[in-house]
Amino acid sequence: MARELSLPRRGSAAGGPEALVRAGYASADTLILEAVLREAPIGVVVLDRDLRIERTSRVAEADGPLTPADAGRHLSDVWPGVPDDVIRALRRVACGRVAHVDMRSDSPDWRADRMVISAVLDDAGAVGRVVWMWTDMPLAGRLNGNGHRLLGLR
Repeated sequence: MARELSLPRRGSAAGGPEALVRAGYASADTLILEAVLREAPIGVVVLDRDLRIERTSRVAEADGPLTPADAGRHLSDVWPGVPDDVIRALRRVACGRVAHVDMRSDSPDWRADRMVISAVLDDAGAVGRVVWMWTDMPLAGRLNGNGHRLLGLR
């Protein structure tokens, strides 16, 4: 069964997203990105070149110890359980050695079916942002360490 939500009526409350754009509080692109991150059925973390968190999707927050308040903090400070091979891939993209990585971690504690790490270039053609996405992390990975014990996997 599909879950549906109704759109707000025009002119309701604060005027909706269009009013935010008109008032200069947000660009249309920012509002689109926020909607995608809110509703995407995948984990998404947007990082700067130094691997500081800029934005996260709801799924990323559910899969790890991330919260919206973590914006500006280094990924390894917020989520120390990210496997070394994933951190190395994030760094390769952030420094511009590669533009895109499609991988699966070798870590037995990290079981996303697929991870994609992509560079977003700035106007000068340098890496401005790194987008890390993943799908299908099983329940054991979502339970932050206790999952293996609770599910009898260790």
